[in-house]
Amino acid sequence: MQGLEPSDPRAVGRCRILARIGAGGMAMIYFGRSGGGRPVAVKLMHAEFAREPGYRERFRREVAATRAVSGRYSPGVLDAGPDAARPWLATEFLPSVSLREAAGLLGRMPPGLVFPLAAGIVEALVSVHGAEIVHLDLKPANVLLTADGPRLIDFGIAADLRPGAAPPAGEPAGTWGFMAPEQESGGPVSPASDVYSFGATLAYACTGRPPSGEGRLDGITDDRLRTLISGCLRPDPSTRPTVPELAAELALGSAGDHSALRLPPVVRAEIDRRTSEAANPPTPTPRPATNAAPAPKSIPAPAPKGVRRRTLVLSGGACAAALALAFAVPQVLSLDDEPETATARPGNTLATGRTAPASDPATRTLEFYVFGTSPLRSLTTIVNGQSVTVRNKRLPYRRVVQIPAEPQRVTWRIDYRFGAGTFVTKVIVDGTERSSTGGSSESKDVSDSYKGAV
Repeated sequence: MQGLEPSDPRAVGRCRILARIGAGGMAMIYFGRSGGGRPVAVKLMHAEFAREPGYRERFRREVAATRAVSGRYSPGVLDAGPDAARPWLATEFLPSVSLREAAGLLGRMPPGLVFPLAAGIVEALVSVHGAEIVHLDLKPANVLLTADGPRLIDFGIAADLRPGAAPPAGEPAGTWGFMAPEQESGGPVSPASDVYSFGATLAYACTGRPPSGEGRLDGITDDRLRTLISGCLRPDPSTRPTVPELAAELALGSAGDHSALRLPPVVRAEIDRRTSEAANPPTPTPRPATNAAPAPKSIPAPAPKGVRRRTLVLSGGACAAALALAFAVPQVLSLDDEPETATARPGNTLATGRTAPASDPATRTLEFYVFGTSPLRSLTTIVNGQSVTVRNKRLPYRRVVQIPAEPQRVTWRIDYRFGAGTFVTKVIVDGTERSSTGGSSESKDVSDSYKGAV
């Protein structure tokens, strides 16, 4: 978690906001407490997306799908404001570690851990498909490992197959390497699409690396797992095993030893740490000392009744990098260093320091925020001609610059080089996202630049 910034709301609906959990292409995720004191995770759409009817409709569908499946195998929905000025969704907070994070801690997972994990994910899919919902973004980042088993999160691009529901959009949406061929081509999707993603997710758990073409099964030595995964990854959806067939096979395989998902000590320790962190959220960043400090922002509760997927558009025709935002504990904002901070003055001078300079009501806060799974080879951020370059940084990375208030314009530019994986770069001014770009690569480095003015 990260302390709240001055621009963050202190209340959303009936939830008190206490800390930041993560940031992504379409929304911020906050930690808070309900009116009754229950820990909650609140997803709040960025203001610029809230002005777009298409994004608002996707968010409504996401809320509807999450409500339909909430319960034993996914975080329960506690409250939502899909029609608020900035749409939001509050779910129960689950101290947990994502499967992607667990793979980072453990490397390759042993078969004795993968089999009960697979059984738990299949149980979750049985529940989701029973509600006539197809997840369509099953991947390691969207599987949470909790003390009582795995949970599925992030129904941002889920297809609602219930009678009367709006049909799926029809354009490709998902995460490259984990979505089924029919999904990648924009064709009809079905529960079989989730089976493919399930197989790719298990391959990742077994190998510790993103799936990639023909070699995705290399390194899987357990014959039962290789057979199970290869069946799920068949290109033709009609030839893949069904979810009930997978459930029966996994139940039969574990009947003799009554295997259960017993998390390794290092994973349990991380969950315990996050539980403690939720009990003692980080202290918010103090508000600037001014003669008349504005009151903390609040987001109104949803109006009474009657009153999909956050898609990141990438520059240069790059493919969409669907970086998941967990409703419970997603990728943690454990920054490698303190944020780089500086003050941009008129005349292209720049004062730099390790902590933010004393606040001045005649300034704004410009933030460069970079996150994803790619290794950051190099990143240069340029403000009013003054540059800062970092190399081989662990993501996420942040640089904060104090810039003159409007109407004075400030120019910025970002030059980057990332290794294989997914990445997103954001430019945020006074808490409002002004620009973002991202991409993904399975093997080679990616280099590009973009610029703007605020």
